[in-house]
Amino acid sequence: MAWTVWLLAAAIVVGFALLWDLGGYPLIQPDEGRNAEVAREMKSAGAWLVPTLDRVPYLDKPALYFDVVALSLDLFGDREFAARLPSVLFSIGTLALVLWFCQREYGRLRGVIAVIIIATSPLFVAYARTVIFDSALAFFVTASILAGYLAESSKEEDRPRWYAFSAAAAAAATLTKGPVGLIIPSLVLITFRLWAGQREAIRRIYSARNAILFAALVAPWFVAVTFLHPDFPYYAFVDESIRRYTTNSFYRPQGWYFFIAVLLSGFLPWSIVLIEATARAWTGRAHLAEVDRLWFSWLLVVLVFFSFSHSKQAGYILSAAVPVGVIVAKWFDPADEDAISESGAALIRRGCIALAAVTATLVVALALLGSLRELRDRVGHLIPALLPELAPRIWIVELGLCLVVGLVVISVRSQSRRLAFAAFVASPLLLATLWFGPWSHIAEERSSRELAAAVGALATDADVACIWCFPTALPFYLGRTITVVSERGSELTSNYVLYSLEQGHEWPETLVRNSDAESWLASRKRPVFLLAPARHGGETKLRALVEARGAQVQEVIPGFVGALIHVGPNP
Repeated sequence: MAWTVWLLAAAIVVGFALLWDLGGYPLIQPDEGRNAEVAREMKSAGAWLVPTLDRVPYLDKPALYFDVVALSLDLFGDREFAARLPSVLFSIGTLALVLWFCQREYGRLRGVIAVIIIATSPLFVAYARTVIFDSALAFFVTASILAGYLAESSKEEDRPRWYAFSAAAAAAATLTKGPVGLIIPSLVLITFRLWAGQREAIRRIYSARNAILFAALVAPWFVAVTFLHPDFPYYAFVDESIRRYTTNSFYRPQGWYFFIAVLLSGFLPWSIVLIEATARAWTGRAHLAEVDRLWFSWLLVVLVFFSFSHSKQAGYILSAAVPVGVIVAKWFDPADEDAISESGAALIRRGCIALAAVTATLVVALALLGSLRELRDRVGHLIPALLPELAPRIWIVELGLCLVVGLVVISVRSQSRRLAFAAFVASPLLLATLWFGPWSHIAEERSSRELAAAVGALATDADVACIWCFPTALPFYLGRTITVVSERGSELTSNYVLYSLEQGHEWPETLVRNSDAESWLASRKRPVFLLAPARHGGETKLRALVEARGAQVQEVIPGFVGALIHVGPNP
């Protein structure tokens, strides 16, 4: 009965955190809009091999994730829910792997506790609800690492099968986001085996059979794309992988501490417990169980490897959600001897006190925000969309957070591990409730759904062209590709497009050089609606193109201007 209750609680938490209002807010630019449009074009063209963006080859990432999103769009239509659903399903798949593995290694309860912890971690939830590769990568990396572990802990006759699963999952991870899909599982398993003194296992990881299987899964796509685009191998390995890791050419530099900060903030409130749990594990590392060494090897590899990278984004360490969840779950597991010891109770007690302090600080901050007009004005100036939606929810969430503080106090006094766990779960869920409304407004400001509606009404029977801009979700919402007038092609936010053009390749039909804009307009056989940003010279450029043709420049939405012009030579 207790297991059923725990499982039902996990299902409710996962459903709320990952599925609630999944399609209720627009695609956010640039990533969501771009990735959804790539998938829409692949689906519309029936071309599953080479991703395209605005009909231009988009080889910044492999095709697998785009193919899955395209299938979802084909099943459920070109809408936000369908575009985000694959990330959610990959995330649920990761949780299912954790549940299954922990049941096998620890027992039922540890797995379901870990699932709830991971599903209430802000970093995991944010990427699960975003049209981006990281959730898919985390799923395949998790599958590869867990299968690689089980290969040595299972019967000898089962070893080749588990290694085959590990190699296949690493291949899928590579087809999702490139070489990192092989590098991370390999480094984690090597570090773990070295720590365990099992050097012979490393040779089995890289057996000829595993290498052949990996190559057989990855090579067909790679060879086919190379045949169509001979410059792809150099770009994929040198520009996209080596230069991304070793140089600042991708303009994502951060300090060495960046991923430590992401770990601590992205997994709140659970990182409160993680800090002391990690310190204890280090102190008693000689006595750690073999499976527990896997989690710390995993966490260490992810943090160290990506910290040395010159290109840093929070999602790079998303797979760390798995070891974080399992490490922290140990201390809430009533079946674990360390957790139910006096020192384990003290660890939870100190974690609860820290949680109460953080929650009380939030209560005070929200109370000041709700009562001080000057503070509201400052916050409203910084984030205009925040307060209108936040204000009606503040006092409800205030009450909820006060209840969390009360729950923490009761759990400390009664030494109840379950009440402490309930308090830790409740705090991120309450904050998510507070955040969902304002996030919809923020997403609307960072999307082009409103712009697409306005352009669609003004350009019913006309082609659409953008000058010095490319709102990445615009073609997705219009349901058609657009032309981009550009100096270098950088508006498409594609490093591969820039690399290809710099190599002297012919400009594609949907990209027009600034210097060729007049001749391009003269060659059109349909009316053209030209769209430009109102700032940074966009409106000036637009006026220079259209005023001689008798067209009027008008505001489309705040921040964008446009003009509908007829075709033919400039009079």
